Amino acid sequence: MRVEYQEVWIGGLNRGDVSTADAAFAPNCVIHLTGVAEPIVGVAAWKAAVQGFLTAFPDLPITMEDQIVSGDRVPMPVAWAGERIWVPLRPFAG
Repeated sequence: MRVEYQEVWIGGLNRGDVSTADAAFAPNCVIHLTGVAEPIVGVAAWKAAVQGFLTAFPDLPITMEDQIVSGDRVPMPVAWAGERIWVPLRPFAG
């Protein structure tokens, strides 16, 4: 599962292609991010949030450090580093 997930989702992110979320996440997924008060609900909202992030950080290499599957929960620490490009930020659509 981990290798396939990395190839689909993380590989897509590193190409700037958020459409790969459709193959990697359930349509009604719930994403919890550290530092974000409310969860992101649904794959469409998740793609919009990630696209905004990739627009601000276009050269951002992303590496999945671990993946722990427990029932329907999959905590996944990732690492990234890059320079931010100034773009007007707006709230995530959701």
